[in-house]
Formats: sequence, structure tokens, C-alpha cells
Amino acid sequence: MRYLVTLALLVVVALMALPSAAAVLDSSATTENLILPVFVVVTLVAGAGAGAVLLPGGRSVARRVATGVALGAAAVVLAVGVFFILISGFEGA
Repeated sequence: MRYLVTLALLVVVALMALPSAAAVLDSSATTENLILPVFVVVTLVAGAGAGAVLLPGGRSVARRVATGVALGAAAVVLAVGVFFILISGFEGA
């Protein structure tokens, strides 16, 4: 159950991180290419923190952090999919 709560929290973080990164970094042509990498790094770092704090304590901290990073990567994929559907619709681009 904690894994689903952590994943849901990370999806919310990812859904807020992508437009935030775009708003901050879309000012010039040189930083425009950094939007997606910054979004991924922010979400993975949030996943590492959430994994260390929210996941069950019976495992080592390194394993909880690694699991949090994996959940963060899943949240990145879900958030990009949500934004793709919102922008393109169900028929595709």
C-alpha cells in the first residue's frame, strides 16, 4: 500500500515539475533543451527522498532509495504520457 501512495505522490510531483521546469527554463534557446533533463532529475531526486522516508523501514536505506528512484522513473513515464494525451488527444499527433 505504501508503494502505491508513494507512486501517487510522485506522479503529482512529476505533473507539477514538468510545467514548472518549462516555465523557468523556456526563456532562451540555450536553456530550452534542459527542460526534460531537469524534470527527470527533479522527479528522481524526489523519488529518492520519498523512498527513503515513506517506504517500509524493514529494508536498508539504499534499497528504499533505489526503489524510490524506480518509482520516480515510473512517475516520469506516467506524467509524460498524461501530458502527451492532453496535448495530442487520443487520436495522436
